[in-house]
Amino acid sequence: MPLHLTKHQRIELSLLLQLGHSIRAAAAVLGVSPSTLSRELRRNTNPRQTRYHAGNAERLRLARRAKANEAKRKLTSAHQPLVVLIEAKLRLYWSPEQISGWLVATRHALRVCAQTIYDWVYASRRDLLIYLRSQKQKYRRTRANTLRRRYRDELFAARRIDRRPAHVMARQRYGHWEGDTVVSRKSTARIGTLVERKSGYLRAFVLPSGRSDGFARAAATALAVVPQRYKQT
Repeated sequence: MPLHLTKHQRIELSLLLQLGHSIRAAAAVLGVSPSTLSRELRRNTNPRQTRYHAGNAERLRLARRAKANEAKRKLTSAHQPLVVLIEAKLRLYWSPEQISGWLVATRHALRVCAQTIYDWVYASRRDLLIYLRSQKQKYRRTRANTLRRRYRDELFAARRIDRRPAHVMARQRYGHWEGDTVVSRKSTARIGTLVERKSGYLRAFVLPSGRSDGFARAAATALAVVPQRYKQT
């Protein structure tokens, strides 16, 4: 199998040839066979130039590789019916995963994987990006997405522990509580605790699970017997 020269080897080969070295001598310096250099000069020398140039050789190699890869791609003008079909499905807000699965389920003559569709859209049809549900961490607006964003806004709108007023941090007033969870190392038992910061008064309760909503319900029950004026934060 013939070896391919690296970019640095092409630069060295260009310099060696300019200094008048023969192909056999240059092959000895580069540590490759003379046939590899002959193949390199034959394939990557610009016909309009008389001398081998490393930069031009690299460009010719990349162009040849791109042409070879293009021949293997399914989403090209050679398969226009498949391109039209995938574009129509994308405009209906089908995901590439759905399209790929549908092609398999319907036993379509040509099939492509979801990643091929993504690559085609980002490389050749960026006008279809607006129909993708996920656009490099930029999501299409849906009702579910709106609900999730509203839920996150509600969480961040709540008063956070690191934004407590100075009098709370100094334990100057009653009614400010701290919650915590105690988990057993030998079992799945969990205990929730609420401590009033100024007095040290403790309310403890058993937690049915480790979920935050379960802690919230149990904490509300434990604080139900506490007068309202002692429930501030």
